[in-house]
Amino acid sequence: MKYFTPEEIQPSERTLNIIRQVAYSYRPVDKDGQLQSIFVN
Repeated sequence: MKYFTPEEIQPSERTLNIIRQVAYSYRPVDKDGQLQSIFVN
């Protein structure tokens, strides 16, 4: 498995913040035995 190293390009802080916002607002919901994705504000 390859990991980020200081010599490689790393994502910007802005990109990381967008990923965090999506991750915090994502919720899986079990409806009739199937998982569905919803996003909450």
